[in-house]
Amino acid sequence: MNRYLLQPYLFIIFIALVISFFIFLIFLQFDIVTAAFNKLGISDWQGIFIFICTLVAYKINIPFYTSKRLIKTTSSPFINRLNISQETLTKEPLIELKQQVFAINLGGCVIPIILSLYFIFSPSSTFILNVPNVLYLLLSTLIITVSCYFSTKSRANIGFSINLFLPALFTFFTVFLLVPKEITTHVAYIGGTLGVLLGASILPMLNARRTSFPDAALLSIGGIGTFAGIILTQTIAVALL
Repeated sequence: MNRYLLQPYLFIIFIALVISFFIFLIFLQFDIVTAAFNKLGISDWQGIFIFICTLVAYKINIPFYTSKRLIKTTSSPFINRLNISQETLTKEPLIELKQQVFAINLGGCVIPIILSLYFIFSPSSTFILNVPNVLYLLLSTLIITVSCYFSTKSRANIGFSINLFLPALFTFFTVFLLVPKEITTHVAYIGGTLGVLLGASILPMLNARRTSFPDAALLSIGGIGTFAGIILTQTIAVALL
């Protein structure tokens, strides 16, 4: 009898633990974000604001080209089917042909590029624009770009995709091994961002001879398939350096 009386309380305790765990993950994520942006010279609240704006802007894709290539897309609407004996409501996939659209993701491409340009050219940035620093930045970006390009896969309905942890790993080890300590954080953010965008989005799109061009209605630079990798690169890789 006592066991049955305890079951509702155990369920409440379980729900409370799950909620606490997710709250912990949220605060942990914010701690990593603020730590990364602090190293870049951005305050806590500015970093959190930029991070939230990036997540919200991920839903916005700006089309710039519509291809003549037709892509099959499926949906599952309810269709009324009239039988001889009775009318039944069945669920059937609906196949449509849509032109392939190329777009730029606001959160995964536009905002990171604007921030990268700010870190490069702003007088208040701790990144000093001189020949050695630019060479370190270009070399790191090139290595990350090539690494991401050969790690990118073509996936139907998604486009070009890369494992979300690989860009951060490529960025961390490249910058850690090659770049002087004074500029590691800025090179990691700028080179990591540009490397993922070039290697996992732009170059695969430009390579017309690629054997497996994805059957996706939307190919977005910095969008689905690469967005998570960009976020982890900008936070974890920068925070660890």
